[in-house]
Amino acid sequence: MQIVSHGQNHGHIEKFDDVKDIEDEILLPIQKVEEILGYRMSMAHLPFLSYDDRVLEVCKNLRLPLLGQGIDGGRDWRK
Repeated sequence: MQIVSHGQNHGHIEKFDDVKDIEDEILLPIQKVEEILGYRMSMAHLPFLSYDDRVLEVCKNLRLPLLGQGIDGGRDWRK
C-alpha cells in the first residue's frame, strides 16, 4: 500500500490560474503527511484525473509521477 497526494482541496487543478497555486495544491498534503507520519509521498493521483501542460510541468519539476495517466488512463479502477 502506498499513500499518494490527491490534492489539498480536491479541485480541478488544471483550472487554477497561478502555477504556484498548482504546486501548493499538490505539495501541501505531502508536507502535512510527512510532518505527522514521517512518510514522504512520492506519487500523485489528481482529482478527476484533470491536468494540463502546466500541471504536468509542476509534477515533473517535483519529480512526482502521476497515477492513472498510463495505459488505461482514467479507467485504472475498472475491472
